[in-house]
Amino acid sequence: MATALLIVDVQNDFTEGGALAVAGGDAVAEGITAYLAERAGDYDLIIASRDWHDADSDNGGHFAEEPDYVDSWPVHCVAGTEGAEYDPCWRPTPSPTTSAKDRASPPTRCSRGCRMPAAPSASCSRRTGC
Repeated sequence: MATALLIVDVQNDFTEGGALAVAGGDAVAEGITAYLAERAGDYDLIIASRDWHDADSDNGGHFAEEPDYVDSWPVHCVAGTEGAEYDPCWRPTPSPTTSAKDRASPPTRCSRGCRMPAAPSASCSRRTGC
């Protein structure tokens, strides 16, 4: 049986200093990096997602000046901004000193979130480069 690991939205806007910061986010990012250093070879596929919003849109009402934090949120993870980038404490690509085997491991796929026109609050993903 094949095994996969899905790493979800380890981005600057969700870690310390971000628009929707979570205390301890950098530590989680470091933990993921450490885990992958030890266990990436255990997975046939490693997928990393990224929350991703259009810069010139309210994204179907997702962004609001006064968000309710249920259906609307402050501006975050806008395409092309630092907030949308992966947190620097998580290194999705191995360093040049990583062994050849491990260089091929994490992640094997990255995806960015997209909006589904028929259901603005739903999300989906599409394949993109890391």
